[in-house]
Amino acid sequence: MKPRSVLLTTLLVGLATAPTVEAAQNTVSGNYRVDAVMTEGGALLQGPAEVYVLDAGGEVVARRHAVPAVFDLGTGDFTAAVVYGHAQARGAIELGTKPGNNPLNLEAGEVRLDLITRDGKRARLSDVSWRVYRYRRTEDLGTEVAESQVKRPEFILDAGWYEVVVRQAGASDSPPTARHVIEVESGRRQTYNIEVD
Repeated sequence: MKPRSVLLTTLLVGLATAPTVEAAQNTVSGNYRVDAVMTEGGALLQGPAEVYVLDAGGEVVARRHAVPAVFDLGTGDFTAAVVYGHAQARGAIELGTKPGNNPLNLEAGEVRLDLITRDGKRARLSDVSWRVYRYRRTEDLGTEVAESQVKRPEFILDAGWYEVVVRQAGASDSPPTARHVIEVESGRRQTYNIEVD
């Protein structure tokens, strides 16, 4: 299973198994617009994303492929969920708010990764494989959340700590070319230069 589908499955399972809290859901009907931001007070996002509306039982009742997303909902209790890059957010649907006044906060950041040599020059490796894992304080890797085969990948990730593993593409059994811990901060765009021999 690819990391993106794992993220989506985790989000949907989490929504379906979340305890029902009366204050977290509202009985609504009518048009509803789902907006999202990278961080509290940030600019509203526009563009490709996966946007879902789930009913009180956790079933997906509507889906769009960009934010903002507008849904025509019948009467019921609904939750909105957004997956943007490898970040996700969810919240109760509240009708009657003006568009953009109640966006889902992804609490996410953007990360660009690059390889450099010990003397600070851009590494000339070709065909590299990047894998991003949740950071664990052990030698074992955490859950994989993203992967890429491009030379200088960019990821949108939930705020937190991650471990990046770089290998020559197709060499999944060999030791990593580089392994580095990074921090993703909400609303920030960061570049990490990872040193290789």
